[in-house]
Amino acid sequence: MLQNNSKSIPFNHHDPKYQCCCNAIHVKQGARAIAINVLLFITGNIIFKALGLLDIRSNLELILLIINAVVVISLLYGIITENARLLQPFVILNVLTVILLLLLAIFFISAAYDPRSFAAEYVKYAIKSQIKQITQNTSISQEEDVAMTLSVFLTVAVALLALIHCWFIYIIIRCARYFRDLQPIKQSFMDGYTAEWLRDSCLFVDNPIQMQT
Repeated sequence: MLQNNSKSIPFNHHDPKYQCCCNAIHVKQGARAIAINVLLFITGNIIFKALGLLDIRSNLELILLIINAVVVISLLYGIITENARLLQPFVILNVLTVILLLLLAIFFISAAYDPRSFAAEYVKYAIKSQIKQITQNTSISQEEDVAMTLSVFLTVAVALLALIHCWFIYIIIRCARYFRDLQPIKQSFMDGYTAEWLRDSCLFVDNPIQMQT
């Protein structure tokens, strides 16, 4: 109950350091929006897989999908209970994701820079079945040019995806900071309320004369 009414506790909830999106919304609301959207995305993937509409090529992909679901559920529960520790798995997972995306971006950059590199050969191999169709519909006439163009596009796409994950990390970390800053105030508020309630109860019980009168 205290978590749901934490805004009634004397605390500067609307400090700029607890705001995001150009101070438009509170970090808790931003974190909740991230958690819900990511959870819906993962749930959709699981449903599509169950219906046979999504091709998951290996058990590893399915395991990673389940891990992501567990992490996001932990994030959502941590936001509801205002527990900063439950937000940590999401941050760690996104940091690892950003690292992998940066490595992937470097891979595509090398493919775009050197058309004869291993990365470029891999890209050409991956799109080999579509090379002829692509070259017929555009002015590009060589596989190397197609691979370079696709590598540049993939580099930009991966970089944007990494920025989105960094934005997620930024908001969740600020939300965790809000919960940590709020926690001692909540605890002292709860301790004071409990002490006052116990004192009043003891006075009431220890004074039978007052009860009779």
